[in-house]
Amino acid sequence: MKIACDKCFKSYNDLEKRNCGCGGIIKPLRAKTSEIYWTDERLADNFLRFQKENGHFPSAHEVDHCPYLPASRSIQRRFGGLIRFRGKYNLGEVDLSRGEYRSVVVKNLNVISKDNENLFYKKLKKIFADVCIHREKPISDNYKMRYDFYIYVKPNNFGIDVFYPNGPKNLMGCINIKQSKLTNLKSKELLYIVCLNHQIAQVQIDDLIKNKKNQLQSNVIVLSEDTFWNRLSRSLSEHEITKLKVV
Repeated sequence: MKIACDKCFKSYNDLEKRNCGCGGIIKPLRAKTSEIYWTDERLADNFLRFQKENGHFPSAHEVDHCPYLPASRSIQRRFGGLIRFRGKYNLGEVDLSRGEYRSVVVKNLNVISKDNENLFYKKLKKIFADVCIHREKPISDNYKMRYDFYIYVKPNNFGIDVFYPNGPKNLMGCINIKQSKLTNLKSKELLYIVCLNHQIAQVQIDDLIKNKKNQLQSNVIVLSEDTFWNRLSRSLSEHEITKLKVV
């Protein structure tokens, strides 16, 4: 087992001293599993392993959820952050939040989002006639804010806004942006905000929304795509909503 400072990770031969010059405490260090001590080389090797398995180096969020990497907070204490660690060992793009890497990520997400939106539209058309579906309809008198889809049904029409976040953290960022745009809108019609990323379950969404500091309006409901289709199917079968007749 390695004996080192828990702050700067300077190695010591024994526990004769308890305090390091940096102010940290000298003690035996353990990683997530007791038999592993995270040397710089082992940490770099596991970053390379992640890159080989996933096609990219891990973000802070991915580090925290990877079973063979320590917590990102540990890397922060030891190296001053992931950016410095990647730079020291030449592990791909240093700052994943900007530059070419970020551009590629955003571009890929936009393509995936648009493809999934089109698939969502095709599913709607299997349920409702074209006349019942309005794409890009302005919300109230605010022409800068639009429903992705507006559905004409009885007794009350409703709106749908779809999005594709790349993870739970990004999901909350998207929800907060949408919430800021929805503030002070006059419309009280039901609005479903539907997450098209099937890797994010409804239980995760519910937990995130429940813990929001600023709660959503009562007429705004955030659902996974599966939950939305199940809810729509149930409402139709139980005649809670009725499709408009097409002449």
